[in-house]
Amino acid sequence: MGFKVQHKEDPQVDPGVSGPKPLVPIPAEAYNARRRRILFLWIAAGLTALLLAVWIYRRSVDPVNAQQSLEEGRRLFKSTRYAEAILSLDHALALKHDLMEAYLLRGRSNLALSRLDPAIEDFTRAIRLRPDNTEAYVERAEARLAKEDFPGVIAD
Repeated sequence: MGFKVQHKEDPQVDPGVSGPKPLVPIPAEAYNARRRRILFLWIAAGLTALLLAVWIYRRSVDPVNAQQSLEEGRRLFKSTRYAEAILSLDHALALKHDLMEAYLLRGRSNLALSRLDPAIEDFTRAIRLRPDNTEAYVERAEARLAKEDFPGVIAD
């Protein structure tokens, strides 16, 4: 950038007449301060764009990772490694909150470990996500039966 000057109104010039205005030099400190502000704004805009790109990338990859964690949880559940299955399903649900299958599997894992309250909560969330799923109602009734919550069993 070159040397900058500010325009100053001349009180002797008629405001209705457009003409050359006298130039007043800007001190070097003011010029450098303005350059620093502009540079800071460009850096801030660049960092904002970078953070936005990272956020978009993470949002596009999360469903894939959630599905992988769900599959891992399913595999661990089938091999009766319930505590590890719960951890994998927790990770899947942290990435994607609307995985009904993950809630159902996590509820079954909790039920297998005799953790009745978390199992009932997971089956209830699965029912909220897909109310027409009869498996979740039956599983929740089994958990309530183990807890001896007979009115809840009848309701399910």
